[in-house]
Amino acid sequence: MSIGRNEPCPCGSGRKFKVCCLPLGLKLSSIPELPEEFDLPTRYRELLALGLVSGEGAELACIQAAVDLAGTFCFSPGAENDPALQPCLHVFDELEPLVEENGREEDDLVQLFLPRLPFDVVVDSDGRTCADLLLEQHGASLPDAACEAIRALIEAEDTLCRIDRSGRGLVIEDLRTGTRLPAPEGWRETAPGITCRLVRFRGLHVPLDTMPVDDPSDPWNLASLDEAAEAAGQFLDHLDLKLRSRFKGVAIGEEVLEMALGDDDAEGTEDEDARGGGRGSHA
Repeated sequence: MSIGRNEPCPCGSGRKFKVCCLPLGLKLSSIPELPEEFDLPTRYRELLALGLVSGEGAELACIQAAVDLAGTFCFSPGAENDPALQPCLHVFDELEPLVEENGREEDDLVQLFLPRLPFDVVVDSDGRTCADLLLEQHGASLPDAACEAIRALIEAEDTLCRIDRSGRGLVIEDLRTGTRLPAPEGWRETAPGITCRLVRFRGLHVPLDTMPVDDPSDPWNLASLDEAAEAAGQFLDHLDLKLRSRFKGVAIGEEVLEMALGDDDAEGTEDEDARGGGRGSHA
C-alpha cells in the first residue's frame, strides 16, 4: 500500500488515512459487491477506498474512482431513458458487436471504453460530454478530489509516451505534445514506451489502459495513432456523432481498423477457397 497510515487521506476529508478510507476500503473489500443503494458522493468514496487498499497510488486511485463513478452515472437505473446520455450509450452499443467480432469479451469493452466514452463523446450542441453533465448535476456534492479527477479525464487523450528513467523516479513524456511530467508514485513500467489514455493530474502524468511499445521513437507509432483517430472520426460521422477532440478516438479507431483488416483477411481466405475449389473441380 503506497499511502501511509498516518498520511492525510486522499479523499480530501482532512483526516488521517487510517481512520478514514482505510477501514472503509478494508470493510468493502471483504464483501462480494458494493451496496446497490447509494448516492454519488458516497459511491466515489467507496470506489476510492477500494482502490487505495488494493495498493493503487493516490493519483491512480483518484482517477480510477472517477472513471468508475462516470460509469455509474451513465449506466445507473433509468439512464437509458435519459435523452442527454443517449449519444454516449449509443456508441457503447455500436462498439459492443465490433469488440466481439474482434474476438474479445465484454470485459474488454469495459476496460477499453469506460475510461474514455463518458469523457469523449459530445452529447449536445454545447460540446459537453456525459462527464460534463455529471459535474453540472452533482459536482456541488462531490468531493473536490472527484471533480478534479473528472475534469482531468475530460481533457485526457490517447497518445504515445516515452518512459524516461534517467533521473530520480520515472518521467512520462507525451510524444504527441512534448509534455514531460513525473509518473504517479508506485507506477511501474519496464518497456521503453507505451501507448495509453494519458491523464494530466496534479502535476503528474497518470496512464490508463497501457500497451508496451518497444521503440517509441519509430515514426510509425505516431502515424498509427493518426490513422486510428481518422478511422474513429469516420465511424462517428456515420453515427452523426463527434468526439470532444481528435485524439480521444484512437481506441475506437483501432477497433474499426482491426475489424476492417479482419474482413479483408476473411475475404482473402474466401477468394483462396474459391480458387482452390475451382482447381479441384478440374482435377
